[in-house]
This record gives sequence, structure tokens and C-alpha cells, in this order.
Amino acid sequence: VSAEHLAQVLKHLNLSTFAGLRNAVLFTLAFDTGARLSELLSFKIGDVLVGKRAVLVRGKGGKERWVFFGKFTAQLLQAYLVEYGKRFTIRPDAPLFVRCDGFPIRGKDTVKLIWHRAQKKAGLPILPFHGLRHGFAKAWLMAGGDLFSPQELLGHSDISITRRYVKLLTEDLERLHAQYSPADRLWTLIGNIKFRPKPRM
Repeated sequence: VSAEHLAQVLKHLNLSTFAGLRNAVLFTLAFDTGARLSELLSFKIGDVLVGKRAVLVRGKGGKERWVFFGKFTAQLLQAYLVEYGKRFTIRPDAPLFVRCDGFPIRGKDTVKLIWHRAQKKAGLPILPFHGLRHGFAKAWLMAGGDLFSPQELLGHSDISITRRYVKLLTEDLERLHAQYSPADRLWTLIGNIKFRPKPRM
């Protein structure tokens, strides 16, 4: 999932409704932190520090880690918590993501269906929810981020798992290089060059 893909999804959500705002936070937080869906659904209100733009994740095997999010996500989260407080009691141990009746969203399939429908409404190709996690890793690396930080942020126990994301970038990097090859500009700067012997293309 790219930022452009997610942006189109968000544009088609009704953020004036509790459900629409909740979904926007859920999708954006997944993309901005790389958290797994099971981890997102386990978030408690007390786990989220909006001012510090950080959230405590309880991952596989009960391992805890802090992940971070940007200003855009923080604004969405703040707006969501205001609406949350108008409807339900805000307690540190209360689930962050709840249904419109205040009960927690339990099943991962429910969120996957919501994500599916949101993409369909936006007229987009249907990508899996896990693609938001992949999108985080890809965006991080494409922006010049190091390889080791995502291992910690994504909660990977082994660096070899993180390296898979680098492998996924190969086709993108090949395409980008073909489009932006620095040396290809030499054709226009130098003009025709006669080679001896003539190179094979």
C-alpha cells in the first residue's frame, strides 16, 4: 500500500462519523507504525501517548516495543479521542478501537472487511490489510531509512525477516533506475558517440 493508495481511501471516508474517523485512524496508524493488525486491535487508550507521538505495542510472545507516528496521525488520533470521549468513558485500560456501541473490535476479519470495502468505495484495486505494514517498510527504505530500525519498529526477531522487504524493493528500484539513470543523461549532453568496437545493446 502506497501513500497515494491510502490517501484515496481516506478521501472517501466520512470523517464526520465516529466509524469513519475510527477507520481513518486504524488505517493510518497501521501505515505509519507498521504494527500488525492483531497488535493494533490490542491497543489500550493508555498505550497511546499522543503528545510524544508514540504507542506501546505488545507483540508476539508478549514482547513490548515502542513505535512512533507522525503529526498527521497524531491529529487524526486526537480528533478520534475527542469523539470517543463524547460517547464512552475514557480509561487507560479501555480498548482504543471500538465499535459504535462501545464494544471492542475483536475479529481481524472485521477490520479486513472494512478495509476491503473502503478500497472498493474509492475505486481502487483491493490490497490486503497487511499491505499497510509492507507499505510502511517500503516507504521507510525508499526514503533512505536504514535497514536495522525497521527490525525494531516492526518487531522482527531476526534481521533476515526484515531483509525480505529489501528484496521486495528490487523491481521498484530497477524501474526507478531505468527512469532516472544519471548516466543516461549523457546521451543528450554529449550527443552521438562513435564506439570502436560498436557495443552490443
